[in-house]
Formats: sequence, structure tokens, C-alpha cells
Amino acid sequence: MVFCISCLEVKDMRLCQTVGLPVIDIKDMKRCGNVYGWLMDECGLKAACLLVDGSLWYEGARCIPFESIFALGKDAVLINSAAGIKRITESKELEKAALLHITGICTPVFLPSGKSLGYAQDFDVNDHGVIRKIILEGEGEIDSNRLLHIGEAILISDAVMEEK
Repeated sequence: MVFCISCLEVKDMRLCQTVGLPVIDIKDMKRCGNVYGWLMDECGLKAACLLVDGSLWYEGARCIPFESIFALGKDAVLINSAAGIKRITESKELEKAALLHITGICTPVFLPSGKSLGYAQDFDVNDHGVIRKIILEGEGEIDSNRLLHIGEAILISDAVMEEK
């Protein structure tokens, strides 16, 4: 049986809400671990994968690329098959993201002028991991169309905010 993630709709899903959720293989109905974090892609415009803990310490860091996720829910992350869980070392892009450890959380947010907008608290993502909004500490959020880059800092382009 094949399922299509695009048939599902995730509303107001934040990456921080995924931490601790069980990962369930819907093919065999088995628990594959729990989410303990995530990594952003090198360009920083989407989440590359969810990090999954394993029962065997020697397995190395494991992750679920977003294309392998069937559904992100409030209570669980469903995947089509445990075969979708990969070691980070299987992908040069994921390995690079892991070495840089780009999570975006508690990362300073700047305008191109160097003005600080505060720190990123969370990210609102769609079911493909694409960032919809950056949630700032305290109050405020920034739409993804203003996002230029995520790394050790987040760069936002917005002339209106520049004036404030």
C-alpha cells in the first residue's frame, strides 16, 4: 500500500513540537524511536530531516528525511517504512548539516543592516519541512518569504522592518 504525504494537511506544525514524539512505521505498525531534534538544509530554507534516537548506541546518528514522512501529527510522526530512516553518513548534504549542526533554534536574527531582531524560538513548517514562519522569542514572527539564509545566524530581508 502506498500513501501520499501531499494528501495530508499539517496546520501550525512547529519543529519544537516534534521533539519527543514517537516515530511509527505504518507498514509494520512498529515504533522506530523518538524524535530528538532536526537539521536544516545547507541553504536553511527547509528542514532537512528529523533526528531519531535508536536503541543501539553504535548505530550512529539516524534521521528521517522529510520525503520519507507520511504525516507529522501532534502525537506521532508516521513514516511509510522503517527503511526511510537513514544514517546521516548516507548523505553528504545531511552529513554537512550535521557537522554545522544547523537547527536555527536560539539563533540570532539580523537584517542586512546588522540590526538584531532577537532570537529564533521555533519554526512553523509544512509537511515537506519547508519553513512557513520563523517564530521569534517573546512576540513576533517572520514570514518565510523574508528569509535569506540560516546558519550560525539568520539573515532576513525586509525594508519595512529596517525603518523601525
